[in-house]
Amino acid sequence: MASLPWVVVASFAAFILYSLIGAALAPRIIERRGALLLAPMFGWAVFSAATLPLFCFIIPLSLATAASSFALAGACAVFFAAPSVRLKTVDLVKSIDWQMSAAFVGAILLASAIAAGTLPKFSDGGVTLASPIFDHAKIAMVDEMRRIGVPPVNPFYGGTDAPQRLAYYYLWHFSAAELSLLTHASGWEADAALTWFTAFASLMAMAGVARLLGGGRWTPLFVVILAASASARPVLYTLMGDDPVESIVGVRSGLAGWMFQAMWAPQHCAAAACLVLAVGALGPMVRTPSLVRSITVALLMAATFEASTWIGGIVLPLAVIPVAVALLIKTAPAGRMRTFAVLAATGVLAMLLIAPLFYDQIQAAMSRGTTLITFRPYEVLSSSVLVSQSGRVANLVAYWLLFLPVEFLASYVVGVLTLIFLLRRRASGASDEIWPYCILILASLISTWLFASTYGDNNDLGWRSVLPAASALIIFAAIGFEILIVTKRSVALVAACVLLLLTAPDSGILIYRNVVGHRSDSARIFAGTPALWEAVRKHAGITERVANNPEFLADLTPWDVNISWALLANRRSCYAGDALVGPFSALPEQRALAVQQQFDRIFSGNAEPEDLKALLTEYRCDAVVLTAEDPAWPHDPFATSSLYRLVDSASGWRIYRRAD
Repeated sequence: MASLPWVVVASFAAFILYSLIGAALAPRIIERRGALLLAPMFGWAVFSAATLPLFCFIIPLSLATAASSFALAGACAVFFAAPSVRLKTVDLVKSIDWQMSAAFVGAILLASAIAAGTLPKFSDGGVTLASPIFDHAKIAMVDEMRRIGVPPVNPFYGGTDAPQRLAYYYLWHFSAAELSLLTHASGWEADAALTWFTAFASLMAMAGVARLLGGGRWTPLFVVILAASASARPVLYTLMGDDPVESIVGVRSGLAGWMFQAMWAPQHCAAAACLVLAVGALGPMVRTPSLVRSITVALLMAATFEASTWIGGIVLPLAVIPVAVALLIKTAPAGRMRTFAVLAATGVLAMLLIAPLFYDQIQAAMSRGTTLITFRPYEVLSSSVLVSQSGRVANLVAYWLLFLPVEFLASYVVGVLTLIFLLRRRASGASDEIWPYCILILASLISTWLFASTYGDNNDLGWRSVLPAASALIIFAAIGFEILIVTKRSVALVAACVLLLLTAPDSGILIYRNVVGHRSDSARIFAGTPALWEAVRKHAGITERVANNPEFLADLTPWDVNISWALLANRRSCYAGDALVGPFSALPEQRALAVQQQFDRIFSGNAEPEDLKALLTEYRCDAVVLTAEDPAWPHDPFATSSLYRLVDSASGWRIYRRAD
C-alpha cells in the first residue's frame, strides 16, 4: 500500500526541485512582481517537457539518469539565474503578510485534501479507497515507465491485434516516474505526491498571474478560496428536487470545477495551468524577444499538449493562434517581420516536441476507425426540450446562462463582471494584458460548448477543455474580490460572498468523500492483496504480462475497474479490463467487446477450449492469477490445463505460469 511518509518525501522533493528550476526561469520570462509564485509550475513544465524527448530518444530512463538530469537542471538554475532573482526573492519574502501566509497554508491544505483521494484509508482491518482512484488507475503507466523507461509499452493490453506502444498524453505520468526513481517511492506514492504538487503549483500559478495582472495582497487568498468552491447543485437539489434541476441545468457529470478535476485528473489541471502561463508569456516574448523566452514558451505549449491532448490539441490552437495574430497586428509595421519570425519559430519548436505523442494518438484513432472529436453542443436542457429546433437554440443559450453559473457560480459570475470592469479601464493600459486571457476563456468555453470527444461513453473533451477557462476565471474573480475590498463596496462584496457560500455544501461533500473514501464489502480482502502481488512479482519478469480477473474487487470503486492490479501489481496486464483497455488500446469497439467476453468466460468458470490457448498466443499472458473471490475458483480451468503450471498458492490465491 502507499505509505504517507514516502508521499510526503516525494511531495517535498517535487516542490524543491521544480521550484528551484522555475525560480531561475520565471523572472526572465515575466519580469514583474509576483513572477516567483509561478516558479513551481514553470519548473515542472519546462523540465518535464525537455527531458521527455531526452529519455525517449537519447538516453534510457533510470535512477542514475533521472538523478543526473535533476542535478544538472538544478545546477544550471543556480548558475544561470537572473541576477535579480535574489532581490525578487527578498522582495517576495518582505511582501508576505497574513493574507499571503493564509494563502500558502490554504494552498497546502487544499492540495492535501485533493491528494487524499489517491491514498488508502485504513480502518477495522480493511482498506478503502476514494472514488477518484478510478482515474488514478493510470498508476500502472507510472510503474511501467519506472521499470522500463520511455516510450512506454502499453501496460493494459498485450493482444497481438493492437500496437504495443502506449498512445496517450503521458507527460504527467512520466514526471511521476522520474520522481519515483529519484525518491524510491512506489508508483502509487509518486502519483499521490505529484497530485499534491500539481494542485499546489496550480494554485500558486493562478495566484501569481492574479498578482501580475494588478491584484493586491488579497488575491492569493481568494484564489485558494475560489479554487475550493464547487457547484451550487446541492443547494438547488434541496430547494427544487433533483429531476427539475437537472432538466434545466443538465445532468451532473465530470464537467466540473477546478477542485473536482484536480482530484480526478491532475494531469489536465497541469495542462490548463501551463496554457494559462503560455498565453501570458506570449506578450513579453514578442515585446522583448530572446532565445530563452522562445524556448520556454515552446516548452510550456508542449507540456500543455503532452499532459492533455484535449487542452493542448484543441484549446491551445483555438486560443494561441488568435492571440498570436493579434500581437502581430498590434506590432508596428517595421517590427512585424521579426515578430512573425519569433512566433513562427516558437510554434515550430513546440510542434516538433509534441510530434511523437501526436503521431501515436492519430495512429490509434485511425486504428479504431473513428475521429477524435465531433460537433455536438453540450446538452443542458432535458431531451424532451431538445426535440424541437427552438429547444436546440434554447439549449445553446442555456449553456451560458444556466449551466456555467450553476457549475462555476462564484468564479464565473464574479470573474466575468471583473473582466468587463477591467477592460473598461483602457486608460490604465490594463486591457493590453487582459485581452489574451479573454481569448483563452472564450476558446476554452466554446470548445466545451460545441464539441465532444467520440470514443467511449464519456465526453473527455468537454470535461477537460473547460479547465483553462475555469482557471482564468478564478484569477479574475480573485481580482474582483480584491477590488470590492479595496473600494469598500460592501453590498457587492456581501453578494459575492453569498455566491461563494452557495457552493460550500458541494465543496464540503467533495472533500469529505475524498478523505473518508468509498465504503465497500471488499475492504478486508483488499488489505491482503499486497502479499498476493508481491508473490506474483516473484514469478513474473518486469517485461512479462499477468492475467487476473478484471472484475476482482470491483466494488472498491463506484465503477468497475481492475484497481488492485493497477495500484499494486507493478507488472503489465495482458487484459486489464474494459475500463482500461478501451481508452488505452486501438481496438475497434466490436473487437474490444469480444475480448471482454472472452476474459469474462475464463474467470467465471465457463472457459471454452480455445480460450486458454488464446491467453498464450493472442494476449501474451505469461502468468495467471486466480483468487478465491473469482467464480472460476471451485472449478479451476488452469488446474487441468497443459498450457500453464502451478507455481505458487495460498489460502486465497493460485499463481500459474506458462508451461513452456
